[in-house]
Amino acid sequence: MTARSRLGIRAKLFFAFAAVSGTTVIAGLAAWLMFSQVRDLFHGVAGRSIPEIVGTLGLQTETQALAGAAPTLLAVKTPAQQQQEVAALKARQEVIARRLDAIAASRTDQQSIARLKSLISAMNDKLASLDRAVADRLKLSAHGAETVKAARMRKESSTACCCRRRKKRRPISRWYP
Repeated sequence: MTARSRLGIRAKLFFAFAAVSGTTVIAGLAAWLMFSQVRDLFHGVAGRSIPEIVGTLGLQTETQALAGAAPTLLAVKTPAQQQQEVAALKARQEVIARRLDAIAASRTDQQSIARLKSLISAMNDKLASLDRAVADRLKLSAHGAETVKAARMRKESSTACCCRRRKKRRPISRWYP
C-alpha cells in the first residue's frame, strides 16, 4: 500500500481544506502588501504632487491675471493712472514670484523651475518696456496738447490783429484809375 492510500477520507479532506485555507492566507498577505504599496504611492501623490499641482494652477491663474491686466496700462490718460496701474502690476509680479519660490521649494525638477523663471523674467521685461512706452506716449501726448494750445493761442492773436487791420483799411474799389 502506498502512503496515499493509507490516509482516510478524513485526512484527505483535512489536507484539502488546509491547502485552500493556506492559499487564501497567502492571497490575503499578497493583497495586504499590494495595498500597502498603493497606500504609500497614494500618500506620495497626495502629499507631494497635489500641492505642486495646486501651486502650479495658482501660478497659472496669477500669470493670466497679470497678462489680462497689462492692456489696462495702455488705456491710462494721466501719469497718476499710470503709476496706479504699474503698482497693481508690480503687486501681481510679486505674488507670482512668491508662488514660484514656493513651487521651487517643494519641487525636485529644477530644470522646469528654471524655465518658468526665465519665462516670468521675460514677461516682467516686456511689462517694463510697456511701462516705458506708455510713459513716452503720455509725454508726447502732453507735448502735443501744449503745441495745440500754443497754436490756438497764436491763431486767436493773429485773428484779432487781422480784424483790427481790416477795420482800418479802406475798401479797394473794383475799378483802378
